[in-house]
Amino acid sequence: MDLVRDKGQAPVMGAPGFGDHSTAMSLFGAIMLALYRREQTGEGSSVETSLLANGIWANGMQLQGAAAGFDLSALKQEKGLKNPLTSVYETADGRHVLFAIINGAREWPRLCEALGRSEWIERYPDVRSVMKARDLLKEEVAELIGSLPLEEVAERLTQADITFSVVQNLAEVLEDEQARAAGFVVETGSEDPDYQLTIASPIKVRGEDKRSSGPAPDVGEHTRAILEEAGFAAGEIERLCNGGVVREAREGSSS
Repeated sequence: MDLVRDKGQAPVMGAPGFGDHSTAMSLFGAIMLALYRREQTGEGSSVETSLLANGIWANGMQLQGAAAGFDLSALKQEKGLKNPLTSVYETADGRHVLFAIINGAREWPRLCEALGRSEWIERYPDVRSVMKARDLLKEEVAELIGSLPLEEVAERLTQADITFSVVQNLAEVLEDEQARAAGFVVETGSEDPDYQLTIASPIKVRGEDKRSSGPAPDVGEHTRAILEEAGFAAGEIERLCNGGVVREAREGSSS
């Protein structure tokens, strides 16, 4: 939160759940590693991780820099970091695009042409000169982008093969052509109108099909089947269910 805010701005709350998801992936990796160890040695093990551990790991590059004396967060608050090639710009219709131009030598001339400012190529012939004039250039790029609607900005940047992305809203992500084609957002086939789409896991294993998506089971929906599989007799299962020892989903109930 401290790192991503601009100079002089208060930290903004992050999106909910992203720490939980990354921590779950770490836990999954740890479980698979322990299973592999068991296969190799015959010995079982236990694994653990935490939200804190994964939060620190996810910011490891910046923290390692701070450990070496380069505190990017403090520098950003002291001086601000204006880079016209890696910034967010607002369009005339209130949308935003993100530049992610890492190869400036290749893409800077293309960007100048896309924005109708070919004279910049001669005035700022290389990345060094661009960065020397970064404050002015960022303002001028922002003014140009701000005079055009998103559709035109995206078309110009795409035609010029500029590395950029539209800052999408959640509904747009769900309908994103690439996300749908790649199987990251999938149709469930559910009759529930609120569960037509779901998010697939980010892992693919060649030769293995992913399990089809569906709603999560109700609490206790599979209680009897699990107990039967564990070897409990029918009478014992009845006693456990009726006595409230285990939960069982009743017909017409979701609890």
